[in-house]
Amino acid sequence: MARRALGAGWADDAVPDVSGLTPWQRTVLGEVWMYSAGLEHASVPAFSKLSLKLSALGAPSELLEDCHLAALDEIRHARRCFALANAYSGVGWTAGTIPELGQGSTPPSPMDSGDTWARLVRGSLLDGCLAEGMASLVAGEGARRASDPVVRETLSVISEDEGRHAELAWDVIAFALKRGGRSAKDALREALLALESQQTPALPRIPGVDEDFLARNGVLPQVELGRLMAVCIERTRARAEALLEPSSLSKRHGPSDFQVAPASSSRDAVPMEVAPRC
Repeated sequence: MARRALGAGWADDAVPDVSGLTPWQRTVLGEVWMYSAGLEHASVPAFSKLSLKLSALGAPSELLEDCHLAALDEIRHARRCFALANAYSGVGWTAGTIPELGQGSTPPSPMDSGDTWARLVRGSLLDGCLAEGMASLVAGEGARRASDPVVRETLSVISEDEGRHAELAWDVIAFALKRGGRSAKDALREALLALESQQTPALPRIPGVDEDFLARNGVLPQVELGRLMAVCIERTRARAEALLEPSSLSKRHGPSDFQVAPASSSRDAVPMEVAPRC
């Protein structure tokens, strides 16, 4: 993720209503949106990296086009998140440098093991299908709870875009299964086993700010986040298993799979990555 910096260049002109908010409430919301802005900004080079991988593997033009369109979506998301962070905090934050990208190397992760097709499948299922699908679900629910029209519109757009990014991940997996053979299929089976170990991220309780206030500002409670994560894991598993069954290849589901009816409960604050982002 980019270092924090002061300046212009990463914020649009959106301004939420900050009247009636205490300095502490504004600080909390500013930090929440800064966290989200950093994640959205980091997604831009992530999609660029995916595009390079797909190019190396001879992917069709549609997949590369969708990767670049997704990167443009993330730029718009980051600009809006920075704008909201600045409006709430009163500080002109922007995106700074990402030294790791300039060095050309990043710390290895467990997903880096295996061949190219296996890495592509595992990353697409966990970081794409699951994470982007979860981000879509949570942003959509956050939009339904948010009272500020600017926040509500922001989360609604993010929800729609992230749902489309999840679909891109499913398309990448379909391409890998077609071209990667047994290695890709084995990787998908292994990634399915890793679904249950995926953690639901959460922030600690924030003193001086109650859950109702956070919910009105699009930040979902932990109990709701856990519910949505369980739903997303189950739907991701079912769809992936269908891809491994030849007779079920035609049973592809669309973005509407990630629509969930709003719940009534609201407890514990959670990160905006899974509220206005993921």
